[in-house]
Order: sequence, then structure tokens, then C-alpha cells
Amino acid sequence: MDITNVANLANPDAAILETKNIAIEGMTDDECVRKIEKALNENPGIKELRLDRRSGMASITFDTRQTDFPEIHDALLKSGYRPPRTLPE
Repeated sequence: MDITNVANLANPDAAILETKNIAIEGMTDDECVRKIEKALNENPGIKELRLDRRSGMASITFDTRQTDFPEIHDALLKSGYRPPRTLPE
């Protein structure tokens, strides 16, 4: 089914959720986690956010009808954090 065409959806008013994982550089303590959570959760499209400080990863589930990944990325940058230039092996 083509979900890009709302006419093809069984319930066109239903949320279209997408989950992305992103590495975050510098997330070293609980204060960092709180700051990132606050910045990302200000976006009303965020439906679920899981941050793992130890791995430096975030799992973000969002409604694609309310936000998109570039907006989420911008919110992360505005919070003072960013993805690493290269992923650890």
C-alpha cells in the first residue's frame, strides 16, 4: 500500500509513525540526557523518545504528519548536541 497518498489509507486521520535511531555526541551524564529530552520533546510530533547515554544513541518515534527528521535534527543541534562525524565501529 502506498502510504504517501492519504486516499489509500484506511483511516486518513491516523498518525503515520516512523522511528529513527541517531547517535548523539557528548551525551555523557544525566544533565545531558535531560537537556536533549527537553529540546526534542518540545516538538509535538515526537511520540516516543528513548535515550541511551551509555551507547550515545537515541531512538525517536515521530508522527510524519506533524514533523520530519530534519526538524528533529535541528532541535538536537539547537540543544548544543550533534551526531558524531563518524560512527564508532
